[in-house]
Amino acid sequence: MRDAYKLVVSLIIGMLISTSMAVLNIYGEDEEVFLYGLGCIPEELGNSTANLSVNFMAPPSWDWRTYGIMTPVKNQGACGACVAFACNGAFEAIIKWKTGVTVDLSEAHLFFCSGGTCDEGMYVSTALNYMQTNGVADEDCFPYDGALYGTDLGCNPCSDWQQRAYKIDGWDWVSGATNIKNALVIMGR
Repeated sequence: MRDAYKLVVSLIIGMLISTSMAVLNIYGEDEEVFLYGLGCIPEELGNSTANLSVNFMAPPSWDWRTYGIMTPVKNQGACGACVAFACNGAFEAIIKWKTGVTVDLSEAHLFFCSGGTCDEGMYVSTALNYMQTNGVADEDCFPYDGALYGTDLGCNPCSDWQQRAYKIDGWDWVSGATNIKNALVIMGR
């Protein structure tokens, strides 16, 4: 099993919120249409125990691209797999920041093996629990190609996927603008 890394869900939630606001502004869609259109199924967040506003203040601006951390943009196509793309993108960035190694994780593995469907999407918590319990293999182990056409691929990773999987240690919701901004800067380092 690969070394485990701490994943902070604020990275993922921040990506989803940023994307949703951009799409809502461009297309004028209501929130319900938007959330189901991309595949992130709304869920109760619960109470976060994280308080990242103590003794730290995020700089006025922060761009992970400046540090060469973000992996290239990918296309989820007609499949509601945005949760897998957001979770993997955040995790790939953390792996790069912590180790200097660029990893391309399999969105197909995370999405289809944890129960996501192109038509309905999935919960963020489902993806994160799968990443913690099972891990996610690399893209070569289970390419996403077929899902670009909105086709559910089933769970068909390579036979040695468990040896190729990266796991997270844990996750938590981070809420509040200050906590989210601080988490984006602090927790990825």
